Amino acid sequence: LGANVRTDITVDASGAPYVFSANSANGRANVLKFNGTAWVSVGQADFSAGSAGQPFFKFDNSGVLHLAYQDAASANGVNKATVMKFNGTAWVAVGNAGLSGAGVYLPSLAFNSSNQPFIGFRDASTTGSKGTVMKLCTSNSATVGSSTPGVLCGSGPITISATSTGTLRWYNAATNGAYVGTGTSFITPALTNSTSTYSVAAYDANGCSSPRTVVTAIAKPVPSVTGTVQGSACVGNPANVSATVDAGTASWYTTPTGGSPFASGILSGATATTPAITATTTFYVEAVNNGCASASRTAVQVTAVPRPANPVAVNSSRCGPGTVSISVTSVPGIVQWFTAPTGGTLLQASGDTFVTPSISTNTTYYTDVTVGTCVSSGRTPVLAEIKLIPTITSSTAANRCGDGSVTLSVATSGDASAQWFTAPTGGTAISTLKTFVTPSLTTTTTYYAEAIENGCPSTTRTAVVATIKPIPTVTSANVSRCDAGTVTFEASSNGSISWFAAATGGSALGTGPNFTTPSISVTTPYFMEAVLNGCTTPGRTSVSAIVNATPPQPVITQNNSNIEAPVLTSSASSGNQWFKNDVILPGENGASHTITSAGLYKVQVSLNGCPSPFSENVTYVVTGMEDLSRITRLYPNPVADVLVIDLAGFKKGEIVTISVVDFLGRYLRQEQGNGGDELYVDVKPFNPGQYHLVLTQGKTRITKSFIRKF
Repeated sequence: LGANVRTDITVDASGAPYVFSANSANGRANVLKFNGTAWVSVGQADFSAGSAGQPFFKFDNSGVLHLAYQDAASANGVNKATVMKFNGTAWVAVGNAGLSGAGVYLPSLAFNSSNQPFIGFRDASTTGSKGTVMKLCTSNSATVGSSTPGVLCGSGPITISATSTGTLRWYNAATNGAYVGTGTSFITPALTNSTSTYSVAAYDANGCSSPRTVVTAIAKPVPSVTGTVQGSACVGNPANVSATVDAGTASWYTTPTGGSPFASGILSGATATTPAITATTTFYVEAVNNGCASASRTAVQVTAVPRPANPVAVNSSRCGPGTVSISVTSVPGIVQWFTAPTGGTLLQASGDTFVTPSISTNTTYYTDVTVGTCVSSGRTPVLAEIKLIPTITSSTAANRCGDGSVTLSVATSGDASAQWFTAPTGGTAISTLKTFVTPSLTTTTTYYAEAIENGCPSTTRTAVVATIKPIPTVTSANVSRCDAGTVTFEASSNGSISWFAAATGGSALGTGPNFTTPSISVTTPYFMEAVLNGCTTPGRTSVSAIVNATPPQPVITQNNSNIEAPVLTSSASSGNQWFKNDVILPGENGASHTITSAGLYKVQVSLNGCPSPFSENVTYVVTGMEDLSRITRLYPNPVADVLVIDLAGFKKGEIVTISVVDFLGRYLRQEQGNGGDELYVDVKPFNPGQYHLVLTQGKTRITKSFIRKF
């Protein structure tokens, strides 16, 4: 059989021997049978789960081989009892492996008439080597329903209980143990600060037991409060209190008995927070450990401390975004500044005044006062107001012609009013109306308007111009002419000139500095006005187109009473100018002229700038005088364009010199022609008026006059 240990032997009904042998290497069970020739294995080798000891063979009433043994594979290495049988092919467990509650010694098997197996063994868990018999129950109609452990604070017996459909049996251990009672409940012996384990099993009418249910009985120690720390708090605040306990935690109450704790599970010496107090208040503490509370509660007093008064806000404002300096009236204690009425961010830890960060909208900050550990009730809101900076939304400038006041106006944003200044910055407001009437101005003047609302002025002033436009002036001299015709005025002005026929009303006859009248025969007034930048002269200026009559041709009478100094007299009493040989005699303007030398004399009368035709010539001969039959004809006279001079009276073929002289005796042009011919002289370059022609051929000289007409 080899090196086998812990053996047993039995013989079947045919007389064949069977032997048990434990493998010496691992202690597992093996069964061999002698078949008459050799020992052969019965079932599988090493069929036990672990080491097998103290084997016991037994055939049941049907001849099936059973094996009981100490099973080292049981829990925790305890050698519990296990029963297996050979089913003809392999070894299988009978019931549960490790069926005993504890270790066993010397297990043995027996079968009743119903072939139900029984196992007996010495129970290793008992004192005095007591025996235990167990039977195989294939079914059990009784079970343990619910169980209730027992808990006791302090010392004494504890009641534990369970429910079942069968009979309950109580044991003093979780497995095995001593049977200590029957029934739905069990009262333990007196316990002190300990936990005892019991078990209960339900048995049916066949005596088959359910698995055991463990039920504990716990005797817990009663904790106690060993010390307290009283507290204080500001009125309306909770307080911090603490207590030390010998075990567990502390629970705090507002009453000495009953009620619910306001704080529980507080570690020994740790702080608990009371409800808010309104006056000095007594609270109560008890120790709690494992569900057990101290026998009574310990009183702890909290002293109420009055709160400091709330600070009084001093709101402040500014115009437009930026920082604002806000404050509270000075109060005892430390002033703190926050972003919110509760919680929020602490902005400044002390100081009656707080300068905000740059803000762009109205912002409320909050402040409280701390004296000692007490904070004022609630926080005082302090407003940092950001006032809207108004603007000038539009402006209306104005102008006027000439000196005087001008009405300016502006429009503003919102409900802002306006202020007017004489400078873009600084100065004192001269008006607070949106419409401003300036004082009397003589020059264009710029005023400056700003909008103002809630004490905030606009960031810049708006320039509004009161324009003083000059009134134009116009001047022109009266213009005269001789007899009927047109008159041309020449005017000067700093504006645009218009000409009218009347002092008021009517349509303009012409525009520009020069105006030529229609042909007029009498002196006629005309009126002119000027416009400059929309400004018109205050009234029309009158000028006259003067028409003067040409005086009649004067007639000369000769007084020869003094033959050596004859006197010539004009028919006109004034305006006379005497000529000799067609040359003006300077200073001879009287009505009479005394001849002092031979020559050809004549007179011309000028009134109001209009010259008369020359008088007939009077010849005064001292010695021989050229034949006056040579007097020349001029035509047409008056002349507008070309003057024809008939030289038929002069010697033919000889040069005749013709000089043009104005009324003041100034030589303007000189022409030459031939005696007996006609000479054509262009007079268009000459201004309208009277002119003289001095015609000379040899010693002969004659003077003729012509008029250059308009």
